[in-house]
Amino acid sequence: MNKQIQEMIRALPRIAATDANILIQGESGTGKEMLAKYIHHLSPRVNKPMLAINCSAIPENLLESEFFGHRKGSFTGAVNDHKGIFESARGGTVFLDEIGDMPIHLQSKLLRVIQERTVRPIGSSFEHKVDFTIIAATHKNLKSEIRNGKFREDLYYRLNVIPINLPPLRQRQEDIPNLVRSISGQISKKYFKQIEIPFSEAALLELQKRPWPGNVRELENYVERIIILNINKQIIEKDDLIYDDEREDSCGAFASYHKLPTLSDLQDDYVRYVLNCVNLHQGKAAEILGVSRRTISRKLNQKT
Repeated sequence: MNKQIQEMIRALPRIAATDANILIQGESGTGKEMLAKYIHHLSPRVNKPMLAINCSAIPENLLESEFFGHRKGSFTGAVNDHKGIFESARGGTVFLDEIGDMPIHLQSKLLRVIQERTVRPIGSSFEHKVDFTIIAATHKNLKSEIRNGKFREDLYYRLNVIPINLPPLRQRQEDIPNLVRSISGQISKKYFKQIEIPFSEAALLELQKRPWPGNVRELENYVERIIILNINKQIIEKDDLIYDDEREDSCGAFASYHKLPTLSDLQDDYVRYVLNCVNLHQGKAAEILGVSRRTISRKLNQKT
């Protein structure tokens, strides 16, 4: 298991035992919400609700009501009283997903709720005491957002009492075999009511080579697809692995050619491609291609 993940797992019981605010940062798909649920499960608040709100998924004009609640008649469409997420938590955990997308004008109100532990619903003259613990998460670099005036520095420090950084899957490829086994077991039980359908060692090694830009979420979806497509197999082998790019077009990079290209054509086209990527810098292109600069010049001259 990845060393950073091991250290984090060892620290989680101590973290969960407190009411300190937690800020989880990591790329999309790294498992931030899954981790938040696990922390809640370990905490003394486990028998209370855990309520989640995605700050990027709710329209801005509704977000304030979802956070703080509203009173009947306080605005058009407010036909009933509505409790916000902090009142509804009732001693539980509030998970603020994608906190980096929260509008700046609401951040000051959130800061006050965190500091005072009271909320005032829209249209109300009274404040209500609330009891909750906060776990926030974001895929954004909040320090950069602060520099750009999009996130309050004081709110950042209030949330960042316990910082947790989840590395992307490409930085913890040694964890992929165990993740695949765990996901396979869950998927097998979900669909087939049976034990895990295993992946061979060769298949696991192949999966470790993939970049997985969508991180754990992408891996979960991929493993689910492969298991469903190989329902009758006793074990999933390397040859059973099919990737999106292979399925969409079996010709792949050759689809743009009217006829199958020669090796010389492919070499010339790839040289031009690399040159375009480095703004026609022949020295950089030569370094990437592992050839001399003279070779690059010769190939270009052959085409002129």
